[in-house]
Amino acid sequence: DVPFRALKLGYPTAVECSLRTYTGFFQEVFYNDSYPLSSKIHIQFPARGSMPPVEMVWYDGGLTPKRPEELLPDEMLGEWDGGILFEGTKGKLMAGLFGRNPTLLPTRKMKETKLPAPKQPLVPGGTEGHQNQWTAACKKGYGTFTSSNFDIAGPLTETVLMGNLAIRSFNFKEGENFNGRKQLLWDGPNMRITNFDAANQFVRRTYRGNYKLI
Repeated sequence: DVPFRALKLGYPTAVECSLRTYTGFFQEVFYNDSYPLSSKIHIQFPARGSMPPVEMVWYDGGLTPKRPEELLPDEMLGEWDGGILFEGTKGKLMAGLFGRNPTLLPTRKMKETKLPAPKQPLVPGGTEGHQNQWTAACKKGYGTFTSSNFDIAGPLTETVLMGNLAIRSFNFKEGENFNGRKQLLWDGPNMRITNFDAANQFVRRTYRGNYKLI
């Protein structure tokens, strides 16, 4: 959510993935009903006003990005439970999960740079306090500040699900054969994959019988 909010990303335009599908001695396995052993997702976003196009890369299952040249050999990349790395034209910024402990690279810059004050109040309890923030907003009513309100959480969730859509389509072999060898192009306003129609069955669910979502 940190890069999504900070860079005003909005709808992505394309997604592709690579994932671990082998175990043991070159035994290929696919899990259509659960996540793979590890994966790497590339999500493309268009220009936003004066902001140029940007690529977001997600790593999981033990995969990590290449260590920045600015990071010393004995300095930790991110934190034990994950991290974020911004790479810009003027430098790099590293943080832990949820943007915890933002650090300029090389880290010596932290001694000579004063970080700006937060524009919004921090969540009480840090990264463990977001559930309490939600319940407090429910009790206090409309207008209460939440760090991930529906205006942010809705589009952010769609972005995350794009990664899942790429993974789910990776080994799709009914009809058209995708096999993860091309990008999925996304029309956000119309919620549709435009270059691989078979993947659109995973975008919306078909309700059985007379059930429907209202």
